[in-house]
Amino acid sequence: MTILWLAALLTVLAACGATGTGTGTDTDSTGAQTSTAASAASDADASTAASTAGGASASTAASTAGSVSASAGGAATGNLPDLGGRAILIGTGSTYPPFESLDPQTNEIVGFDVDLMAEIARLINLKPEFQTTSFETIFEALAAKQFDAVMSAVTITEERKQKVDFSDPYVSIGQQVVALKTNDQIKRYEDLKTNNFQVGVQRGTTGEQAALTKAGVPEANVKRYDDIAAAFSDLNNNAIDAIVADGPTVANYTSQEQYRDKMAVVGEAFTTEDYGIAVQKGDTELLNAINAVLAQLQQSGKIDELKQKYEIKE
Repeated sequence: MTILWLAALLTVLAACGATGTGTGTDTDSTGAQTSTAASAASDADASTAASTAGGASASTAASTAGSVSASAGGAATGNLPDLGGRAILIGTGSTYPPFESLDPQTNEIVGFDVDLMAEIARLINLKPEFQTTSFETIFEALAAKQFDAVMSAVTITEERKQKVDFSDPYVSIGQQVVALKTNDQIKRYEDLKTNNFQVGVQRGTTGEQAALTKAGVPEANVKRYDDIAAAFSDLNNNAIDAIVADGPTVANYTSQEQYRDKMAVVGEAFTTEDYGIAVQKGDTELLNAINAVLAQLQQSGKIDELKQKYEIKE
């Protein structure tokens, strides 16, 4: 009986030991499952976070790239090129209103050309600076790379094209004659070649050429000035008899207070000319960008708006 009781007791103890081991295994197993679940959740969260971050990063990168691309491609400005803030030095005369002249208050160069270049620069990302120079040598200076561009009421001519490249036209003008109101012998440009009239022109301009070739003024009777302002001063003082210059500039000077009562525009324009922006030979990046923005400004009416502002009649 004692042996049987001991055997029974051992059997019970063995069963209890097995149950304890099973509980331990379950605990370990549950612990392992909890750890695995946490790890999986953590991995999943990490994966999700990485995916989200990656997606956000990709989305941000795509958005940024799109914005940069849009900016570079000029999506906001009609698909215009972006010249990346390129600085350009622009040669100009400063006594040829309404296109360029010095503001007496600030001594800064102002006018139609300056305003137009500001629009061009804004739309294709340029940093322009105007610098006054002699018009007579302005194209040689550009060809010698002293300037990146010339914008100075410049007529596009075949002769000038030999030295520089021109943009598409942005304004059309014609040469006109100015004389004193008291001079009733000058009524049209053909009269300039008679009566030994002294005719003032700006040196190196198409006005000089028109006076000589179209109006037929004898070489000896052409008085050349470095700037047109001096010619108007001489006409006002009866030192010359007439001036040949671009129509809008003639209109501007004859409307000024010191001249309006003494001078008058004579006849109609007797040439037809187009203004363009000159750049260095072979600078296709700048030239193509300028042409693209000029086309947009023509189409949008901005150039017409500037013409009205400066009272430029074509």
